[in-house]
Amino acid sequence: MEPKKELRRHPRRRLDGKLRVAWQTPNGTSRECVGKITDVSESGFRLMLPYRVEPRSYLCLRLDKIGFKASACVRYCVRSGMDFATGLEFTGGAKFVVSEEAAVSVSQ
Repeated sequence: MEPKKELRRHPRRRLDGKLRVAWQTPNGTSRECVGKITDVSESGFRLMLPYRVEPRSYLCLRLDKIGFKASACVRYCVRSGMDFATGLEFTGGAKFVVSEEAAVSVSQ
């Protein structure tokens, strides 16, 4: 049996950190929370969020420690324990390229 072919455009990298997330619910209510980053790629994040966010919702992201701001689209959001594992794809041409130095800064 052949190994599965990687379908991702960019490789993932584990990264621990927190960022601010803001969005509007389908009924128009504004929400904001802190999400925990679990891994990153050039084109998106995987976060753990305390709330379920509808797929195809748009979020505003802020990672103040390194001055990163972007918008992203929710690709999936599934329960994982008490939180929700949420896959995000950046929109508007945003990219996330992290150096070792920045990775240490984000995780502290």
